Amino acid sequence: MNMPAAADLDRVDQLRSRRLGQITTVTSIGMAIAAAQYLLKGQTATPQILALGILLMLLCKWLNRIGKTPAASTLFVVALIAMLGVLIWIGEGLIDSGLLALPMVLIMAALLVPT
Repeated sequence: MNMPAAADLDRVDQLRSRRLGQITTVTSIGMAIAAAQYLLKGQTATPQILALGILLMLLCKWLNRIGKTPAASTLFVVALIAMLGVLIWIGEGLIDSGLLALPMVLIMAALLVPT
């Protein structure tokens, strides 16, 4: 069985780190836009949850930047699942549109979390 070279593994880690930075940035922007929309509607609970999610995304970016990419990836996935769970819980339950985001979190987990 051929083992991958150390240079290949390093390149994979660099790519995973760059992708995590990109995904956390896009996720933070999306959550900020959603929070602003909910605030304009006069809702307060959902923007608070989204604000906490944005803070956790910033923590992920910081962990990634200091070289703790596996911890940042794990925190990213756990934070999104917890945030979606709470939003679904306070929303419309099984008919909430937040359920559509859960498969996307699984795809991101497969891409980002090292095995």
